[in-house]
Amino acid sequence: MELLPAIDLRHGAAVRLTRGDFNQEQDYGDPRELAEWYIGGGARWIHIVDLEAARTGVWHERAALEELVRLAAASSVRVQAGGGIRTAELAAALLEAGVARVVLGTAALEDPGFAARCARRWPGRVAVGLDYRVNEAGVAEAQAEGWLSGSGRSVSDRCRRGDGGRPGRHTGGPARRKPGRPPLEDRASPRRLRRRRRDP
Repeated sequence: MELLPAIDLRHGAAVRLTRGDFNQEQDYGDPRELAEWYIGGGARWIHIVDLEAARTGVWHERAALEELVRLAAASSVRVQAGGGIRTAELAAALLEAGVARVVLGTAALEDPGFAARCARRWPGRVAVGLDYRVNEAGVAEAQAEGWLSGSGRSVSDRCRRGDGGRPGRHTGGPARRKPGRPPLEDRASPRRLRRRRRDP
């Protein structure tokens, strides 16, 4: 298992959505500052998501992503990116921009064959991301379009599907928080860390 620190991007800032709710957003400020904090803590990968793209399918944070890729590369840290990657053209553009691995979510749920084709085209550079909500029946249902809609499929069922060209990695977690990120009460922001250093 790999635990990857994540940066969710929206309107140029690093943010966190509560339970995937776009109306409940907490701002973490400059994504570059957060990336530097992760790198300084020893991260070897950073997971970056364009939240608006996740629900619209159109990338909004290309400039911020490219800046973070350059910053990470300077410290030999790799970046995987996700959110709204629903065409081979966008996947290719992100990989050519320096992203080490792309994460397919909604596209993989709606068209597993697309994920398989991407995996064959870019071996080792494609993952499937499965966020989920536990429904009333206790089933972890895979979510699509930035948590805005359920897929009608359980995570375990989705992970069993594939046709020989399936991506080599799956990444995912409950909608209430991103995988690899501790709850807010257990996590200090860079600003809080600086204040702690100044305190006697």
